[in-house]
Amino acid sequence: MIAAFAGRQWRRGEKLSHRGLTAGLNGGAAGGGYASNVRASFADGAVQPMAEAKFAYGCASHAFTHVVIISAKAAAPA
Repeated sequence: MIAAFAGRQWRRGEKLSHRGLTAGLNGGAAGGGYASNVRASFADGAVQPMAEAKFAYGCASHAFTHVVIISAKAAAPA
């Protein structure tokens, strides 16, 4: 279900951007943080602000282990 949703978004040309980041370390092999002023923009000019964006990062794997991005409204013309 998530893969199908992501595929639709990517086919629409979705690109995410942010203007800030607050990092937090867990004192070990994992950390995480919150992105601020996150929005998606699409090939047709529509934009979608995100209400929340947070992530967990595995330092040993050099990869995101968990990502949550929430929007309270649908994309609309800019």
